[in-house]
Amino acid sequence: MSHSSSLKAQSYPTNGLVAYYSFSGDITEKSGGGAVAVAENTVFGKDRFGESNASLSFNGTNSEFSITNQIIDLGNDYTMSLWFKFNDPNSSKQPLIFMPGKTPFFGIDYNDAGPATGVLKWSVPFVFLLGTNPDYGLGQWHQLVLRLHRSILGILTHFEYTSFVDGALTLSEQFSMQLGTFIMPTGLDYGFSSSDSSYLNGNLDDIRIYNRALSDDEVLKLYRYEAQLASISINVESVRVAMHVNVSQSYQLQSSFDLVTWTNLGAPFTSESSEVVQVFNTTEVGRYFRLQPQSAP
Repeated sequence: MSHSSSLKAQSYPTNGLVAYYSFSGDITEKSGGGAVAVAENTVFGKDRFGESNASLSFNGTNSEFSITNQIIDLGNDYTMSLWFKFNDPNSSKQPLIFMPGKTPFFGIDYNDAGPATGVLKWSVPFVFLLGTNPDYGLGQWHQLVLRLHRSILGILTHFEYTSFVDGALTLSEQFSMQLGTFIMPTGLDYGFSSSDSSYLNGNLDDIRIYNRALSDDEVLKLYRYEAQLASISINVESVRVAMHVNVSQSYQLQSSFDLVTWTNLGAPFTSESSEVVQVFNTTEVGRYFRLQPQSAP
């Protein structure tokens, strides 16, 4: 079989990216979007690929990471993504992202106690959104993506909140309400919540923030890129096929596109062995081939 193959390099969406932290030994912002961050009582740990000094580790007691300037408006379109790993499955609360302040209007955390046991809880200005219930307490890495798309429907403001875990949709909630201007520019806290002094015992990595709502396809593309799922493209140009035949029997090679009308290819031939090898061109999609025995003259 003759073929050509290529390994397609995966890429990730950059349009609207206003903050990116890879935690590759530092907390430098890599997108050039102007975000300013500080970290307290954190260390660098292994990432999901086992690389040292490639994620940010939180001790569950007093570790904090904060984006201190206002880079996002929680009242308009946004997408946030990160990778997380919980080191203590018995913790009653594992905060991931929170809006600074004692009365947060935005937050997402994992609860292992109470009515929301074992789920990622997403608190937004008006409702509490509960995601699905996979087992996040096993010390495994997962990618989380949060997305808000806002639109105006007459006098109503329509909000569509969506979350994805490891590229798969886990939550989709929509609601509309009569609302005037809704603007919530803010920085963000990661790994702790100032509202109840809870702290993450685990690791975070590859934090990205967009000032727009990524499409479902872009979310999946981002997951494939960050999970390092290679895409291999193979273009088959020809196929070498061995066919068993009767020695000294005459055959005619034929082709068809509908298995009804058959066209002769070349002249008839007489087999000299019990196996005939034929190379077929595969550039024509949906083409069939056969060897048709020929009657003796």
